[in-house]
Amino acid sequence: MKSYIQSMIFLCFILGIAACKTKRMMTPAVEKLNEASVISAINTPVSFTFFDGRARVKIDSPYEKTKGVMYTRIIKDSLIWIAVKKLGVEGGRLLITRDSAFLINRIERYYQKKSIEDFGNSYGIDLTFSQIQLACVGLHQAIDTSGFYHFGAAGNQYKFSFSSGEYLVDYKADPFTGLVMSATITDKFDRSLQSTYDNYAYVKQEIQIPYFREYKFGIAKNDTLTVEVDYTSIELNNPKTIRFEIPPHYERIN
Repeated sequence: MKSYIQSMIFLCFILGIAACKTKRMMTPAVEKLNEASVISAINTPVSFTFFDGRARVKIDSPYEKTKGVMYTRIIKDSLIWIAVKKLGVEGGRLLITRDSAFLINRIERYYQKKSIEDFGNSYGIDLTFSQIQLACVGLHQAIDTSGFYHFGAAGNQYKFSFSSGEYLVDYKADPFTGLVMSATITDKFDRSLQSTYDNYAYVKQEIQIPYFREYKFGIAKNDTLTVEVDYTSIELNNPKTIRFEIPPHYERIN
């Protein structure tokens, strides 16, 4: 049970975020965009300093099915804070900094402290802080054409494949809107995170983010954990209090 709760809370933090008070869906272009236009749209940086969001979460694994509510706050390039509740009761909190990860399990009253590399490896995928932050906000890392790069068609979508450091990244994008509809990030150990996106809408006018996400993780041989996220509210650049205190009577586990 401990390992499952740890996985649930950890996996929740890499779920994307997308919501605003008034949804406005994109109007597709009449003609297909070209390769350069899609790359430009994906690679255009989005400016924000603080992120605050709430989402409904469903988790399906070979061991259990569950659902809850996830609250996420991000100070850009500094920290990611997550709290997960079920039936109004907080199950745990997670704090990610640029070099460390801290997890509090309130149900079983223990905590973990690890380097961000060790923490990620414990759950089957090695991601950097920047990659985690992008995923939480609902954005995508820039397409790098300077190294390995391939562009082509995949059914009725465009497919972009490229290398990013020690990672291989695959995007499938809508050719009319340029929006990323699915992504796969594979690390040097051939471990991957597969993501699909839907229900894009505008946040802060020019920022387009998917409200719905589905993530698939290989948690063990032939076992997959599927996480669905549906964000219902978000605020950008309106800083809120972030509290993360480890109770002194909690046991530390590795």
